[in-house]
Amino acid sequence: MKALSVIFRAKFMERMKKAGLAGHVPKEVWQKAWNVNSQAVGKSETSIKYLAPYVFRVAISDSRIVTVENGRVIFNYKKHGSNRLRTMDLDAMEFIRRFL
Repeated sequence: MKALSVIFRAKFMERMKKAGLAGHVPKEVWQKAWNVNSQAVGKSETSIKYLAPYVFRVAISDSRIVTVENGRVIFNYKKHGSNRLRTMDLDAMEFIRRFL
């Protein structure tokens, strides 16, 4: 998995540079060892059936994002086991880290 982690980090950095976002990521992030977890999941047909509903699904829908300004992202969420709508305010980089 070590080789996969190195390749994934390099590809991710390349895409961040192309998007003009690499400068927003602290330099220490690129020096740290990344951990990419990849494991066999059984028959390919079963795996595809399991993953299919997630392929085009986004981590958070636009309707849940309340505002993005001054380097902060405010969004709505529901705590597991609760129906009550809550609001969270995160630094933009922390928001991206949690949803990547």
